[in-house]
Amino acid sequence: MQVILNLFLILLIISGCKPRSDQVIENQSSTFINYIKDSKKNKVPINVASDFSYTLENLDIRGLDMSNVNLSNVHIINCSFTQIDLSGAIIQGAKIKNSRLEKCDLTNVKFSTSIVEGSSFAFSSFNNASFQDISFSNSDFTNSSFQDSNLENIIFQFSNLDQISFAQGTIHKSQFIKTSLQNSTLTNMQILSTILFGINLSKSVWNGVSMDKIVGISNNFNGIKFSAISMKDTQFVQSNFNNSSFQDSSIINSDFHESFFIKSNLLNTQVKNCNLKGVIFNNTSISPGFSDTSGDGAIYDVKTAYSDPLELELR
Repeated sequence: MQVILNLFLILLIISGCKPRSDQVIENQSSTFINYIKDSKKNKVPINVASDFSYTLENLDIRGLDMSNVNLSNVHIINCSFTQIDLSGAIIQGAKIKNSRLEKCDLTNVKFSTSIVEGSSFAFSSFNNASFQDISFSNSDFTNSSFQDSNLENIIFQFSNLDQISFAQGTIHKSQFIKTSLQNSTLTNMQILSTILFGINLSKSVWNGVSMDKIVGISNNFNGIKFSAISMKDTQFVQSNFNNSSFQDSSIINSDFHESFFIKSNLLNTQVKNCNLKGVIFNNTSISPGFSDTSGDGAIYDVKTAYSDPLELELR
């Protein structure tokens, strides 16, 4: 009996000496905050990996000035950074996993050769940012802004980019796979040599967008509004363009075979040298019409086509 009592007392002592997890997080966060503030105060360049740690884990930080910090080669794991100023930061060779960097200012950030998994950048600003050679999976950019930003060789898969705003920038040699961009706004930008597979762009607005050498399949453009756009050498096959509108646009040398245009409008839009074989046009206005054989092989006003089997797959 005495032995059992002694063991019980030992367990009590051990458990009493162990700090709570929230205290550990608070202490770790405070240590990092003090490091940043001291470096800023002393005007010392901030290189987190070499001067603090290669790993930032379980930090909970809000409203900190981390502008111009170097986060290269840092692993950010299970962290919460809210309303952080990361403008001008350098993020190269980093790994970001299960973290939140929300409502953050990442203006002028240089982000490259990194892997991001299960993380959120919702409501953040990436204006004048540079992205290169990055993989984003299961990540969230809802309501984020990309103004004058350039993305090259970027992969977005199983991610959420709903309601993003992208203007005066370039997307080049990138991939969007099973990703949502619903209600997105793209203005006066270029998309070049990029793959779009199984993405949802419903109810988006694209104005002044130039697309060249895009490869797309099984995408949902339901209700999208295109105006003053240019499509060249582009493929959007087996896709849903129902309830969409094209205004003052140009579509050249492009492939839309087996896609659906139901209750859609192509107004003052040039369609030239395109493959529309098996495309279904129901209750669709096409003006000024096809000036060549692009419309050959298309299917017009077939009642059975009003039920689009692609819609269920693309929701």
